[in-house]
Amino acid sequence: MFSCRQSFIALLLLMLTSASAMAQSSSRIRRDQRRNRQQVEQAERNVRQNAQAVENNLNQLELLDGQIVDINRDVRRLRATSDSIMRLIRPLNDSIAELNERLGSMCDKYRTALRKSQTNANGMNDITFVFSSENFKQAWERYRSLRQFSRWRRRKADEIVDTRSSLQVRQQRLDSLRAANARVLKKVENQRDALERKKVETDRLVKSLKSQNKKLQEILKRRRDEARRLEERLEKAIAEELEARRRQEEKERAERERRERNEQSQQAAAGNNASQAAAPSQPATKPTVTVSEANRQLTGTFESNKGKLPYPVSGQFTIVKKFGRQKHPRLPKVETNNPGIDIEASQGASVHAVFNGEVSQIFKLAGYNNVIVLRHGDYVTVYANIASLNVKKGDKVSTGQQLGKLYVDKADGNRSVLHFELRREKDKQNPELWLKR
Repeated sequence: MFSCRQSFIALLLLMLTSASAMAQSSSRIRRDQRRNRQQVEQAERNVRQNAQAVENNLNQLELLDGQIVDINRDVRRLRATSDSIMRLIRPLNDSIAELNERLGSMCDKYRTALRKSQTNANGMNDITFVFSSENFKQAWERYRSLRQFSRWRRRKADEIVDTRSSLQVRQQRLDSLRAANARVLKKVENQRDALERKKVETDRLVKSLKSQNKKLQEILKRRRDEARRLEERLEKAIAEELEARRRQEEKERAERERRERNEQSQQAAAGNNASQAAAPSQPATKPTVTVSEANRQLTGTFESNKGKLPYPVSGQFTIVKKFGRQKHPRLPKVETNNPGIDIEASQGASVHAVFNGEVSQIFKLAGYNNVIVLRHGDYVTVYANIASLNVKKGDKVSTGQQLGKLYVDKADGNRSVLHFELRREKDKQNPELWLKR
């Protein structure tokens, strides 16, 4: 009896121990699964953060390249300004030297004449000198000589004063030019320092991007796909507009032909009337302006402003991607083909119409947020990456009118970049040739 009881207790203890072990094992498995899941999530976050860091570095490199272009342009402009100032300084220096020489000569002659007159007068004043003459003739000669000398002295004194005044004005002008040139050269020096700093930062980014070539290529492929989708959407929209215009023109042409046939029928019906034989002129009808004619008129206005159109963003900006096929100057395996230009502006800058027109399309697209298409006759302008809209489809807009606000990319240091295109229907144009810098 005692043995059976012991066996039962032992079995019970064994079952309890097994249950406890199983519970501990299950808990450990759940902990391991949770830890593995967290590790996987952390790894995925690291991948996303790494990809974002690579893209941020690529964007920063594009900005730096654009800023380097701007700085080099500013340096060239400042050097041209300095050269212009130096072209003014050189002849001014020569004229000052000539005036100084002339003034010195005049002063020497003036002093010599004064000494000579004092010597001739033996230290006497003018009146004493005249009245000390031996006779009237000598007195008259001395008096006339003194008057001539007095007039000469006044004239020479005036010339000396005028020369000194002219010399002072030119010297002030020279000092002003030299100060202006010094300021320009200081700006050149500052720009050179800024350029060197940006080149150092650029080299660092290039090195980082080259070490992440695989991820870089993935980002470039994604951007090419986004650009292709935008291209397809714009091509489709423009094709639809052209087709709608063609149908409208056909409708207007058919309506004109119908009216002409009615007028001819009415004239034929009244052909037996004698007064009709004189064929009086019919009242002139108002000419119908077709859509294509209106477009040609507006196109001419748009074309006449080539090189004068304002930039489509407010405030300071930098062109970070230029038009057309471009090989990256520092990343040998990176090549882009941009149908427009990309302009980085201040955070949340406003976007403005570059010319009078009509909002023909508004749509959203991945990678570009809101896209606005304006029509200016046969030309269209495209504004992409807009966050908030101030216009709607069909609105008439004027030059400089605000279309909306740029999207702010919080994942990339609050950057705001406008993608801008200009086309003559489907023919892509280089916007920089149309915009006034």
